[in-house]
Amino acid sequence: TSLRTLQMDVKKLNVTLLRIFHEGIAAALGLLPQQVHINHLNGKKNCIEFYISSMNDKSGILDPLPSEEVMQSLNVNVLNQRLSQFGVTQVATEKKIMHGERGRDGIWDKEGVYAVVIFLTAFVIVITCLMFLYRLKEKLHFQINQDKQQHQSIDLSSIPVQQPQAEVKIANSMVQPGSVPGTVSVNIDPQGRPVPEIKPCVSSGPSPFKMKPACLQERRGSNVSLTLDMSTMGNVESFSIAPTPREKIFLEYLRTASRVLTRLQLKEYVASAQSLQAEFMEIPMNFVNPKELNIPCHGAKNRYKTILPNPHSRVCLIPKSQDEPVSNTYINANYIRGYGGQQRAYIATQGPMIHTVNDFWRMVWQEDCPVIVMITKLKEKNEKCVLYWPEKRGIYGKVEVLVNSVTECEHYIIRDLTLKHEGKSQNIKHYWYKSWPDHKTPDSAQPLLQLMLKVEETRQKSPGRGPVVVHCSAGIGRTGCFIAITIGCHQLKNEGVVDILSIVCQLRVDRGGMIQTSEQYGFVHHALSLYESTISADTSHHKNSENMDILYFVVPFTYGLLPLSDGFLILHSRKEQCLLGNREKVLIGACDLKNPWQEWQWTGQDRLRLSRVDQCLAVVNSSSQHFRTLLLQDCARAPRWKCYDEQPGRIGLAHPEMFLRKMGYLAVVKAEKKYHDSWLKYQLGENGEPVKLDMCPTQANSEKEDPPSFRGGNVKRIDDVARGVTEQVIEPTTDSSSFSSPSSFPRSEDPCSRMTCFYNHTEKPGEGRCVRTINAMQGYETGLMLLWMVSSLVKSGIAEAGKCTINVTGITQTGDSVHLRWSSAGSPCNYSVVYKWDQSWLEGCNPALYSGQFYQCELNDLEAGTLHQLMVVSLTEGSSANLTVQTDPKPPKSFEVIKNSTTSTSLHVSWAPGPGNVDLYEVSLFGMDSGETQQLRIPGSSLKKEATFLTLTPGSRYRFTIKALARNRSCDGPHTFGSTIPSRVKDIQISSESESITTVWAPGPGKVDSFRLSLVYNGNAGQESIVSNSTNSHTFTGLTAGRIYNLTVITVAGELENINSESVQTDPAEVTSVVVSNNGSLESLLVSWRRAEGDVDSYDVTLFYQGSVKDVQSLQSSASETVFRGLTPGRLYNITIKTIRGKLQAVAASSGRTGKIHT
Repeated sequence: TSLRTLQMDVKKLNVTLLRIFHEGIAAALGLLPQQVHINHLNGKKNCIEFYISSMNDKSGILDPLPSEEVMQSLNVNVLNQRLSQFGVTQVATEKKIMHGERGRDGIWDKEGVYAVVIFLTAFVIVITCLMFLYRLKEKLHFQINQDKQQHQSIDLSSIPVQQPQAEVKIANSMVQPGSVPGTVSVNIDPQGRPVPEIKPCVSSGPSPFKMKPACLQERRGSNVSLTLDMSTMGNVESFSIAPTPREKIFLEYLRTASRVLTRLQLKEYVASAQSLQAEFMEIPMNFVNPKELNIPCHGAKNRYKTILPNPHSRVCLIPKSQDEPVSNTYINANYIRGYGGQQRAYIATQGPMIHTVNDFWRMVWQEDCPVIVMITKLKEKNEKCVLYWPEKRGIYGKVEVLVNSVTECEHYIIRDLTLKHEGKSQNIKHYWYKSWPDHKTPDSAQPLLQLMLKVEETRQKSPGRGPVVVHCSAGIGRTGCFIAITIGCHQLKNEGVVDILSIVCQLRVDRGGMIQTSEQYGFVHHALSLYESTISADTSHHKNSENMDILYFVVPFTYGLLPLSDGFLILHSRKEQCLLGNREKVLIGACDLKNPWQEWQWTGQDRLRLSRVDQCLAVVNSSSQHFRTLLLQDCARAPRWKCYDEQPGRIGLAHPEMFLRKMGYLAVVKAEKKYHDSWLKYQLGENGEPVKLDMCPTQANSEKEDPPSFRGGNVKRIDDVARGVTEQVIEPTTDSSSFSSPSSFPRSEDPCSRMTCFYNHTEKPGEGRCVRTINAMQGYETGLMLLWMVSSLVKSGIAEAGKCTINVTGITQTGDSVHLRWSSAGSPCNYSVVYKWDQSWLEGCNPALYSGQFYQCELNDLEAGTLHQLMVVSLTEGSSANLTVQTDPKPPKSFEVIKNSTTSTSLHVSWAPGPGNVDLYEVSLFGMDSGETQQLRIPGSSLKKEATFLTLTPGSRYRFTIKALARNRSCDGPHTFGSTIPSRVKDIQISSESESITTVWAPGPGKVDSFRLSLVYNGNAGQESIVSNSTNSHTFTGLTAGRIYNLTVITVAGELENINSESVQTDPAEVTSVVVSNNGSLESLLVSWRRAEGDVDSYDVTLFYQGSVKDVQSLQSSASETVFRGLTPGRLYNITIKTIRGKLQAVAASSGRTGKIHT
């Protein structure tokens, strides 16, 4: 059935239009018109409802078709063409709109409302009667129970519903003689979880137990209650709550679930994301019901209200005294078992909050923890953890924390701490791992494995101490990953297999919800697979160590300098350019036999593998049948390639038939056969000269899928890039512990330039020393050519192994250059220094012996502010030293104050960045007048190179400095100056006279040098005056009466000003020489005057008699006399003349008498 929403009004449809609609629907569905049945014209929704039927040939019965089938067969284009005049806007499906079954639209008409009201009324009456009958039954039953025996005993085990759900035991401590009567009610919720609660006793009778007779049987599945009268109970046992059947099943699963994976199965299982997700979803979370924690006020100490510590393994703080509240001993933390079920190997806890920091350090001291592992940032959109350690020294409750040193590595920071409490001390290592991205899993597991190895190394150096504290934000996600990976590495190292499912279940028994997501579960598998590959390579190394000792000294350096013997470049014969591998696409560029990103190999399955990353040449998934770009892909999923015999040098995909072509700087495949590109194999010949050969693989180099390797196994470099051709970091190790990093695995100490700060807490505050250390480690890069050359020299006695040592004595770096100095005992050696750039090793310089046993080299044109990998290589015997050196960042090219953005309380600065990399810009402000300071840190990646300083002092001068920072290196940039605008004066008050104006003001906040006042009339320069900053009033004299001026008070500070203006006016002057006479008239008076000085708008002349106004005349400013008529003879009148200017006026008065009548 379908619903069509129309723009046309369905009420206006006639028979002809309905027939057109009928036929249009049939055409759009490809059916006969008789199969379309219009069911209803819905005026409210303005739509036509219909259904489609299929004709039953045998019976002739119409069978409605499902709406899903109708929608799939609907041709929208035909529908819009045939029914364009209807304006179909929506196609939808409606269940129950079949022939004869459509409900009424007018369900809420008058009859429907009456029916609903009657039904509800009857329902209420029935329910009321039932409740009354039920209460009556209860009352009768209560009276019957009063007549039964007083000491009735009930066997709780005989209750069929409650027995498998809860065990009820009552202890002596619950009731004492003489206690107030009360009852214990054990309520079982719908999920089957018992919840005890105390209720008032409903009876004072002597029977110790009272139970509603049919309650447990009649209310099965709902809340079941058992009432125990405790008013007459003597010595009874306490009760405990056993797990429900569902909880028992979950716990049994967590205790017994297992999937043991061999090393090979682990690699295969990691690739099956769907299986990992399905397995993860079956593991019970085992979260804690808040009702199970009978601890008052514990909610305020939980970062997340749903993540609580499991009671059986919860860490309890030891009470400081007997009177200490139970809530003070609560902390959201659990003991976690380690490898082999080792008890209390770890403590998993949440990130401390501002009011739980003291509890955290109290727990660390109480448990004698040697290591704290923090796997979260302080803030990731929201707060994840507070800063709970001091910069140098802090006191948290009764525990004093001292920071002895801080070591910054690439992915984590190590703090060496000392805890003091009541005259005792403990040493602790704090590892802060900051490379876990928010709401994701890390891209590489190697840094976390390095951290894990470092933590285990520290732990083994602290025998007999307590558990390792691990926390993230909630204490279950990243925390669970770290602990699971550590346990799994132990199991792989000792047993050769791993049971990740059992490990996670064990963690969740101890703390619910450990490892929160399927992505984290997959990451644990990936990390353990990576660790397994390293110990596999290490095992192979020990088996062949006797035969491979000579190789340890000759494999460094040459991977970047000389090409692999079985690798080749794919050369475009006409353009003389080669295929260049890239992580996103395959390009074509200049050929370089030293570039590992151009070295390809044929595999035994006709695939082209780039040995640099152990990936094969593949095509982008696209629906295009004529053209596709190329990329790198796992060899197992990469296509096969072949040579086409009909055209020499023509290669392409085996299926579908598409040919390798050059298109600009891209390598692509095209299905076009008319034109083709010719490709050759470009490599070094037997005499060391470059040669061009046929691209097609020979039997010699296609017998094996993988080329022969030195050490056996597919391992990884320090940069975590997988390669098919084996190369390993050879490191001497002095760790004799049973759990250590294998020689093929990257060392637990990061090969990074680091800043270590040492603090002497006996010195004055703020003092300390920071030492920058650079790790120099023996290493190598694989190279078959140099291996053959140097091994031949050693065999012939020309070179003596071990004579060319490299002892770095000094490193000086600037923005784009590094100067190295090293020494070597014995006879002179031939050295070269190379550096890594864009995954390739480039030659930097060939140093010369300059004084005795000392050598030096200067590398220029390096990228500023970047961590560079350098290698000093002995060309005499092949020994090498790897260095990581951080160059200084370049300062900004310009640095200035944005003047048009300056305000009274803010200043804006901008700068143009210099070349190279900058992590942060540190912009500082120093108040030259106020002494105030501010500092802002702007990320180097910010698009706007600007900084804004707020809440500054008005009218003050400031000095700005900028510093560029990259890792632990910095460079001071230029400085500049700026001033804030002085604040305006406020509360200007004016007092005026006819020839003067006095103004008083209140200075604004901040610094002021002086005030400048000006009085202007009609834009013409008037009076101007400058007063000191200690003055707040001034009087202007010699002004014109009644004139309106513009008064401006200017605040001056340095070269900046701020203005406050107001309009002011002098008082108008009075008229003079006022004369009132009757000129012999009995009924009139003549008033004359001399016009007022200054500006006048008009005059108001008022006639009074005995205080009453008899007449008012308004005259122009040019008038000087007026006459009042119709007066009474012989009366004395008073006259006032007002000079009006704006809102001000001046008044002059006089009097006069009309003439008398003589009798």
